[in-house]
Amino acid sequence: MSMKLDNSEVITAWNRGQRGSSHTGNLSTDGQKLFSYNLVIGDTLAGEKIALDYTASVGQFQSMTTSQHCGLAKRGADDVMHPEAYGYVEALTDF
Repeated sequence: MSMKLDNSEVITAWNRGQRGSSHTGNLSTDGQKLFSYNLVIGDTLAGEKIALDYTASVGQFQSMTTSQHCGLAKRGADDVMHPEAYGYVEALTDF
């Protein structure tokens, strides 16, 4: 069972590879992936934390809340990736 955390604590849990969920459940992590609602906004690739940029500035706006979650994730990540590029990476890891 994951603890109920504030949003910044969820990002910290993700960085540490731990499970966590916000009090609303809108931001959560299984330690590997980071979710805004059910959308993957962060992942762990080769040991690095990668935030996916679902914001209007790159034409990937989903919602105001998801944009806020992405802003937190980007500050806590090792790198930031465009969601379309992540789709290619995710497809390649299935091999």
